[in-house]
Amino acid sequence: MSLIETGNLSLSVNGVLGGPNAAEFSIMGNNPATINDGDIPYVWTLTCQPNSETAGTRTATLTLTTNDLDNPMSFF
Repeated sequence: MSLIETGNLSLSVNGVLGGPNAAEFSIMGNNPATINDGDIPYVWTLTCQPNSETAGTRTATLTLTTNDLDNPMSFF
């Protein structure tokens, strides 16, 4: 996942995983992250490590909270 700052101020982003299998997912990269004005995109890698041998779909929700007044929160 690429985090991009497109305005003229630093962007602060905090990611939180939730949902039924959130403990089986992780965010790889500095979290929270700050992307300064003019910086290259910052990359987070999202991974899933199932905790059991049980086959099946794993789901989680990623919630991003930012200091962007127009988009203070996003859900994925």
